[in-house]
Amino acid sequence: MSVHARIASVIAIIFMAAGSARADGGVVRVWRSEGPFTITVFTAADPIVAGPLDVSVLVQDRADGVPILDGRVTLELATPAVVTATHDAATNKLLYAAWLDVPSGRSALRVRVERGDEIADVEVPVSAGPATTRLARYWPHLLVLPIAILLCILHQHLASARRTAASRPI
Repeated sequence: MSVHARIASVIAIIFMAAGSARADGGVVRVWRSEGPFTITVFTAADPIVAGPLDVSVLVQDRADGVPILDGRVTLELATPAVVTATHDAATNKLLYAAWLDVPSGRSALRVRVERGDEIADVEVPVSAGPATTRLARYWPHLLVLPIAILLCILHQHLASARRTAASRPI
């Protein structure tokens, strides 16, 4: 068994064993064999919110599981605009990646893989919540420091009151 076939087997076993596998902070949205390819689509972790979305695609040869690096991957999401996913945009160079602007609500992401005259399409359902600002996502974390400061001030006030009460003559 070649090294590529072993690697592909390990990847396939990992995908089968983990129903909600996460990769690079993302979620496997689709893992499907279409035509001559096995296509795995990753997106950002749930919940998806309207706005920019990082989408990564792993394309493998269906017969032996070897990653395909010379294909063309395009992404289309509810608009006539088509985005080409590239290895340059991906951190992991086995993946094709691109950023899409996701509208709020339900839509379908169409992933098309082309290699020579071989073509395969996969649809990925996407449900995006309303857009949020970064402050709206992180405000609970930003409250930790002011709460800690208020607790220190309260502690000092109570300690001072105890010292004053203890120093009074009875």
